[in-house]
Amino acid sequence: MKHKKTFTLALLISVLLTICMVKYSFLEPPFLNVSAVETAGYIRVYWDKNCTQKVYSISWGVLTPGETKGVVVYVRNEGNETCLLSLTPANWTPNNASNYLNFSWNCEDNRIEVDEIVKVTQSLLVSPNIVGVTDFGFDIIFEGRKYLLGDINRDGVVDFRDLFLLARAYGSTPNEPNWNPDADLNKDGAVDWKDIVIFAKEYGKK
Repeated sequence: MKHKKTFTLALLISVLLTICMVKYSFLEPPFLNVSAVETAGYIRVYWDKNCTQKVYSISWGVLTPGETKGVVVYVRNEGNETCLLSLTPANWTPNNASNYLNFSWNCEDNRIEVDEIVKVTQSLLVSPNIVGVTDFGFDIIFEGRKYLLGDINRDGVVDFRDLFLLARAYGSTPNEPNWNPDADLNKDGAVDWKDIVIFAKEYGKK
C-alpha cells in the first residue's frame, strides 16, 4: 500500500511538471536590457531630486511582450544659460530592436533654467508581436540645446511659425483660452507689445 501511494505521488508530480513545461514552452521568454545614459551640454541626470546620485545607466529589469515600463530621473541644468532638453535613443543592439521597442519621455516643460531641476519620466513599450529579440540594449542621450528667446514652437529657429503663435496669444493673460506661456517672452504675465519688441530683435536666429 505504501509503495502504491509513493508511485501515485510520483506520477502526479510528473504529470504536473509535464503540464508546466508544455504551458510555458509557448510563451515568449522574458528579457533583460540596460540603457547607457549619455549627456551633452550642461545637462546632468540624477536618480534623486536632490541631485546627489548620478545616473550612468538604466536597467529596465525583466520585461515581457506587451508590457510598458517607466523610469523616473531628475535632470538639472548646470550651465550658465537656459536650455531646451531633448532625449534621443541611439545605438540599438540588435539593430532591429527598435522595430519592437518604443521609447518615449515627458516632463512638464522641456525648457530648463540655470540650476533648475526637472522630473523626467521615461517609458519603454514592448510590442506584443516582438520576435527574434531576447536581450537588447540602447543608449539614451540627454542633450541641453541652447534656448532661443522667441522660439515659441521650439524647433530651433525664430521664424514666421513663432510669429503666428505670438499673434494668436496676443492680448492674453493666464487662465484665458488663447494664453500661451511660451509667447510671454518677458515673463510678466501678459502677451503684449513688449513681447513683440523682444520677438522682433530675435527674429531669424537659429
